[in-house]
Amino acid sequence: MNKTEFNTPSLKEQMYQVLLEEMSAYDYLNETLREKQEAIVKNEVKKIERLTGVEQVVVSRANRLTQTRFELMQKYFIEQNIAADPHTLGNVIGTLEDRNRERWERVERRLHSTALEIKRLNAENMRLIEHSLGYVRGMINLFLPRDEFGGDIYTENGNENMKVGTKNMLDCNA
Repeated sequence: MNKTEFNTPSLKEQMYQVLLEEMSAYDYLNETLREKQEAIVKNEVKKIERLTGVEQVVVSRANRLTQTRFELMQKYFIEQNIAADPHTLGNVIGTLEDRNRERWERVERRLHSTALEIKRLNAENMRLIEHSLGYVRGMINLFLPRDEFGGDIYTENGNENMKVGTKNMLDCNA
């Protein structure tokens, strides 16, 4: 064995390190989504914008790490002369010795549960934003005067088309 082979981590260890980095990225994304949800509830628009930017950076990093992991898994299956298709983390774990299998399975379970949590938070945040926008639209419709064109204030070319003399809810003493 030469010096380079001794200092180079095995493909399994490289995959495990990438997997841990990927897990860390997803944990950070999970925290960011929780913060974003709180900002949505409190209507902190600047914080939502900042967290959305952070979210995009973290997702890009996680995607790069996932791609790297898939490439390493592919090399691993070729190196081990295993014809597993698709190249999944579960298939990698199936090739490991018992002493290594447990730590990989723990990370796989944690990755899976974090992914489910991220999915749940994204769905909740989407619903919160939809409800918030619905509320704003309702408030606008409530307080703006009605016109003969169904409530639009401006036409396509930007000309005002409001009918003069219509009353909004506040003008009716409601």
